[in-house]
Amino acid sequence: MREFLKQTEFFSLQFKILLFTFFACLSEPTCKELLTKAIEKLSKAPDKLEETKIYEDLVQKCPSVPEPFYNLGVLKLSEKKFDEAYGFFEQAQKIGNSDRYILGALVAASKLKDHGKFEKFWRLASDKLKKDFFSYISDPQDANFVFTFYEPNLGCQFLRIAFQAGLDSHIQSAIDDCGEPLLKSVYTVFLQRRKDNSVSKEQLSKITFTDLTLLNEFELTRLLEILVEAEEFFQAEVVWRKISKEQTSSTFQCLGAFIYSGLGKMEQARLIFEGIACDTLQCFDLCARSAFKVGDFQKSRELIETAIEKYGQNAKLLNFLGVIHRSLGNSKEARSLFSKALEIDPNLEEAKHNLGLK
Repeated sequence: MREFLKQTEFFSLQFKILLFTFFACLSEPTCKELLTKAIEKLSKAPDKLEETKIYEDLVQKCPSVPEPFYNLGVLKLSEKKFDEAYGFFEQAQKIGNSDRYILGALVAASKLKDHGKFEKFWRLASDKLKKDFFSYISDPQDANFVFTFYEPNLGCQFLRIAFQAGLDSHIQSAIDDCGEPLLKSVYTVFLQRRKDNSVSKEQLSKITFTDLTLLNEFELTRLLEILVEAEEFFQAEVVWRKISKEQTSSTFQCLGAFIYSGLGKMEQARLIFEGIACDTLQCFDLCARSAFKVGDFQKSRELIETAIEKYGQNAKLLNFLGVIHRSLGNSKEARSLFSKALEIDPNLEEAKHNLGLK
């Protein structure tokens, strides 16, 4: 819903008013003066209450103009008054017949979980509009509701909301119905990872990295994480570059440092981890591993020790800190850290190996 509200702000309020001024001039000449005054008031950026009053006045005096009804629907959505929002979108559609009005009604009806109201506008929506609608669904309950209207020809769109909303029971059937080979391959890997926390390099090899324009930001980010885990650095760099301009978080930057270090691009990796201010555990871990690959063991140690201080002792972090100390020539400290890691997680294979227990 938040995305829907953002979309409605694309055009200025004044431009919206000018749009329905055109319709008013054709059908109700007496509305022209009212609409001109409305433009003047809205140009002064009124608060929501004033804006609501302006539109309410217009729908009373110019009932054959659809845009005031639509704008009231948007305002009611922002206030989570979904039943009122639906009513305004429905009225706008009766008067003006626009995809925007149908989309608003679908969003409101999905929030209401009203099958009758949703179905009415679902039947009116084109396949393109239905695909647009899916981008506004992220809440698991909303996604589960929308799945009652499942259509195989929209398998790719249903697949996306099923995965993001955690509806695992629906994912495989949606994968089967999705007609895009890239999405089928990517979500097959996502599903496997979700089931057993593993990554199949055989399945990763089926993904074509030459054209990633079909994937959205969520999919690219998840795919990047999986590639980094699998140390498939060449493909990871392709994905990282694809979304690097839009991503500015410290964790994402450290993903880049780790990728560069894995590719042997040590100076590029160093430029990132030396100037980073980590604010997540994953960031500390990735940048520490990047520094280690570059050979800057002291920087790697500082990052891991800070992570442990901020987030508490963690078996994998302690084991890695032991590896760093071993590289620094501190064998006694290293063995102590490997032992501490096993105390926390007796099944940690890396720590067992480092202590010579395997």
